[in-house]
Amino acid sequence: MSRKLLASLVFLLLVLVGVAGWIYNGGVSAWKKTDTRTGAPVLPGLVISNVASMRLNGGKEQTTLELKNKVWTVHERDGYPADVAKIGPLLVKLADLKVIQTDTITDALAPRLKLAPPGQADGGIALDLADASAKPLGSLVLGKTIDKDSEIPGATKKMPYGRYLIKREQPTVSIAINDPLNEADTSPRAWIDKTFIKPERIKTFAVTSGGKPRYILSRSEEAAMAWTLKDAAKGEDLDTGRAQDVAGALAGITMVDVLTAPKPDELGLTDGDVITAETFDGLTYTLTVGKKEGENRALALGVTGKPERARERTPGKEEKAEDKTKLDKDFKDQLAGFDQRVQRELAMDKKVFLVADAGVQGLLTDRAKLMKQKESVAAPSVPGLDKFEKKPAEKKAPAKK
Repeated sequence: MSRKLLASLVFLLLVLVGVAGWIYNGGVSAWKKTDTRTGAPVLPGLVISNVASMRLNGGKEQTTLELKNKVWTVHERDGYPADVAKIGPLLVKLADLKVIQTDTITDALAPRLKLAPPGQADGGIALDLADASAKPLGSLVLGKTIDKDSEIPGATKKMPYGRYLIKREQPTVSIAINDPLNEADTSPRAWIDKTFIKPERIKTFAVTSGGKPRYILSRSEEAAMAWTLKDAAKGEDLDTGRAQDVAGALAGITMVDVLTAPKPDELGLTDGDVITAETFDGLTYTLTVGKKEGENRALALGVTGKPERARERTPGKEEKAEDKTKLDKDFKDQLAGFDQRVQRELAMDKKVFLVADAGVQGLLTDRAKLMKQKESVAAPSVPGLDKFEKKPAEKKAPAKK
């Protein structure tokens, strides 16, 4: 082999090595830039504590969750408190999302994966994260879920285990992730804090219909047997157990949604039944019940008063020293829970809610159903007893002449 040929081969080898190195380095650089390698985080560098807003837009519905004064709120519900028990887990999932596969996506393929822009046919869900200064922290479009056969014997429905998405800065790259992100709901109703009033130690309970009292229950001490009926008519004997059940049902109302810009006439709140309850703690709850619509009905709520509860615990006469620490802690925990509940409920004053009708029906019990029912005693059934019962004498036919 001549030196000239050998030099040419060496030069060609160096060129090939250089090209391979350029391709490799360029590819790695591109992967690092897009960060879509298998196993790589979808939102690298996302710090959950920096997130101050999250917007979910599905076209027909959208929800904007905002952190204001250290409290998560729902913008579309006039800043009503959001359910932090749902926000936290979703943010954790977003920070932990991993890439399991990537592929180039075309405009024709996007609708098949439900990755078209929100609002369009087969559009996805736009999810945008930002910090307190509105700086973007991540912007995704969530598409079709990735399903697999259920591991439950006999189950016919497939179970979602992943999802397709695109990053706004990479609209031509579809990414398959390792979580279906079922929590990404675009409805504001799904995100509000549905914790409703839980009145304790009720002192009086009254129901008014058409401006006239149906009944007023009251008690002077905190005991179930102490309930009395105001202006009881002759023959009315109050069943204190039923009175206790009706008053206790006030804490069992299920909240469905918060109504913004409500129209009282259309909701039936102008002439609806009114429930008023006063507690031994100095709080008054006024509930105006609207007309039933499907399984729900509107309810206008009023919560007023100043809480009156002892701030110090009085030790028992025979209380042991070793029990004092635990009892003091229990008292402080209960007092803290009381203060937190009262603060939340006072903030619900003058708001209109959508509540489940099933929880309201028990509060509108008819007056007659609060009375003790007269039980009819049926005669015991004794086999053969009819043989000994006196029977009317048979009339004899007149004798023939």
